[in-house]
Amino acid sequence: MKKFIVSYLVCLIFFSIFTSNLEFINNSEGMKASFGSPWSMTLLYIMYGSIPVLIGCLLGEFSYRKIKISYKLSIGIPLFILLGVSYTYLIYIGLSGAYVPYSIMDFIKFSLPITLSSLVFYFIRRIN
Repeated sequence: MKKFIVSYLVCLIFFSIFTSNLEFINNSEGMKASFGSPWSMTLLYIMYGSIPVLIGCLLGEFSYRKIKISYKLSIGIPLFILLGVSYTYLIYIGLSGAYVPYSIMDFIKFSLPITLSSLVFYFIRRIN
């Protein structure tokens, strides 16, 4: 349980910092006018991103224990990249009810933060 909590907190912090910095890089003037500093955006992403990161960590824990360890796979990084991308697209399809348009900006906006959080979860689990 301690390993999962440490992995979850690291993923949540990484997700919130990466997402707020990504928004700040894309639109620095508009973000300051509407939301304030990047620190307040980080706190906002921690509050609203905790549930998706928790679900991603639970799926990551399941795939780490049941798939990676039991079959002794050596393809951990591609497995967790695929997990993050598929998890993000499932959420997007569930919320919008439409197909997923694929472009680089859609991938950066929707998939990259959760995919990188999934990879951070994998690396933390390998270290512990």
